[in-house]
Amino acid sequence: MRRTPASSRWPVLSPTVPHRIRSSPSTNPPTAEPIPYPIRNRKSTLRSPPSPRHQRLCRAQATAVAVRDALPHYAVWHFSCHGSANFADPLHSGLALANTDVLTLRDILALRLSGVRLAVLSACETGLPGTDLPDEVVSLPAGLLQAGVAGVVASLWSVSDFSTMLLLTRFHDFWRIEGLAINQALRRAQQWVRDTTNREKLVYFQDIIGGARASVVSPEGARSLYGELDDYDEPDRRSFAHPYHWAAFSYVGV
Repeated sequence: MRRTPASSRWPVLSPTVPHRIRSSPSTNPPTAEPIPYPIRNRKSTLRSPPSPRHQRLCRAQATAVAVRDALPHYAVWHFSCHGSANFADPLHSGLALANTDVLTLRDILALRLSGVRLAVLSACETGLPGTDLPDEVVSLPAGLLQAGVAGVVASLWSVSDFSTMLLLTRFHDFWRIEGLAINQALRRAQQWVRDTTNREKLVYFQDIIGGARASVVSPEGARSLYGELDDYDEPDRRSFAHPYHWAAFSYVGV
């Protein structure tokens, strides 16, 4: 009998906020603007297993206060929002939440965290460090590790929203469903995005829709991703082979 991965039982917090963040070195804090509807529709694709130990804070619920208060109580964080690196003042790098709130690295460092296994920052530029202190590099991932998070998956450049959904759906399935180690799950997900054809990706999501494959993505979310993939005219093409689509995300931690 196949054992259920321990990662599938960890409590998950999923702040989901449909905003795009805009910032510059002089912007303090960063500001956010609404994401267009087609992108906004995809932000709720990933789901947590049905359990009172899993919580999603959607849109107006995901205020900075609500998210900050909830963070210490969950072992896995998945931020589906936009973020930015503040090059001049890295402690003001942050994630855009509801009501133009921004959860900054300074806010996170103020928390006393323990038992947090993974933070996934599905946002733009969250992995970029500051530039003023090359010997003391500070970025959101480094700050999260300092705050007590065991590992962080974050992006190194602004990422395509759709290819990010493909990558992180497959990552969570490899990790939380199939039981791979986090670093291996991310590597395998990147290979899947890079190497599989459009047709093979369609079959993957079709299996989820039909119930033949367990996944962290809901059937409705899989149907949305399937529909967008189906718009690609060449089923035997690898439309996401370019590193832009899969290489932005990296894992730091243990």
